[in-house]
Amino acid sequence: MKRNIFFMFCACLLMASTNAQAQSKFGNFLKKVNKALEETNQKLEDVNNTLDGKVLSTASNGKTKTLSPSHDLQLEFVECYDEGHDVVVVLKITNTTDKEIGLNWGGGKGYDNLGNTYEFDYNFFTIGGEQVSPSGVGIPSDIPLKTLIRLKDVNAEATSIKKIEINTYQYKGFEVRNIPITRGQETGQNISSGSDASDATSVLSPTRQLKLEYKDNLIEGSNNVLINFLMTNTQSEETYLNWGGGRAWDDQGNMYEFGGDEFTVGGKAVGPTGVPVPGEIPVKCEILLKGVSKNAKIIKLIKFDTYQFKGFEIKNIPVNWEGK
Repeated sequence: MKRNIFFMFCACLLMASTNAQAQSKFGNFLKKVNKALEETNQKLEDVNNTLDGKVLSTASNGKTKTLSPSHDLQLEFVECYDEGHDVVVVLKITNTTDKEIGLNWGGGKGYDNLGNTYEFDYNFFTIGGEQVSPSGVGIPSDIPLKTLIRLKDVNAEATSIKKIEINTYQYKGFEVRNIPITRGQETGQNISSGSDASDATSVLSPTRQLKLEYKDNLIEGSNNVLINFLMTNTQSEETYLNWGGGRAWDDQGNMYEFGGDEFTVGGKAVGPTGVPVPGEIPVKCEILLKGVSKNAKIIKLIKFDTYQFKGFEIKNIPVNWEGK
């Protein structure tokens, strides 16, 4: 009797294992079928777009595709990278006619590979350095112009932008598809100290135009901490910064707010009236945190914004109490 029960138990296990394998194979088969259907549908859509007079092109990476609703304007993908918490997509647009074409803003959306949607307005869409606002921008004939799209606060786990849709008043249906995101390259990140990168002091700039480099910190008075770092405007032309707000958090859970008078660039306070940052010259910057707890060993995070750029960060700053 016990032997029969044992054999029945083994048979059940074998059947369960066989069923699981069959389900797994069937599931893989369905995935392959769905993928083939998606590819077929995409090819059919590309053919329809071509028949409708739209222009489809594939980037050198073999994956990213651009779609223009008119032969008069042709898009070309260049690159995509992160800046702080944002993602910047760089394109080129060429007016193939013999006359200037004007474009006025019509709306834009992006979708990442995780299913998140990002809407952007004309403030984050520029052609030749000019915003494609409701008042419009002119595109001269036969001159490829650098085109930038900025998607704000993109999920850090996203590896690609599946699709970007752009509409103008004149043309609806510009698209860029399958855009791989290049992360962590030349974004102003700088590991400054510590054996473990996760514990090291690091800086993050929301723009490649301004590169930050952490130097050190000093104690001023009884419990004020002065953070020293360098800021370099990587462009040849001067840029301007106006204050936008700042906060810091220590390892004890305390939060500290600081204003434009506590943040200086080149010895000048970055208040509401602003301060210029010269091109290609490292400039000394200071942030003064007042009333820091004597129990704090690390300033875990400093975040500050300017009117022009939001999202500067300095992380994991060891407080130098002994160096007072």
